[in-house]
Amino acid sequence: MCSRQYNEDDRTPRTLACGHTFCTLCIINGISAAEITCPLCQRLHHAVGPRDIPVSLSLLRVVRTAATPGRLMIIISLF
Repeated sequence: MCSRQYNEDDRTPRTLACGHTFCTLCIINGISAAEITCPLCQRLHHAVGPRDIPVSLSLLRVVRTAATPGRLMIIISLF
């Protein structure tokens, strides 16, 4: 999985049922035979495509706020 910044296009944040979030492109690259294994916890998830995995609305809100001119945001990474 990549470590690039989320956006509203190809890197929309999507959250697996295990609670870990990845961008749409990483999920597309990780889906094999309608399944994706979370690279962090190794839990297997069934998904035909990235649209089967819900968008993380809270992270998407952060992306939108960060893109607003004049807004200062501090984003903390837990990696």
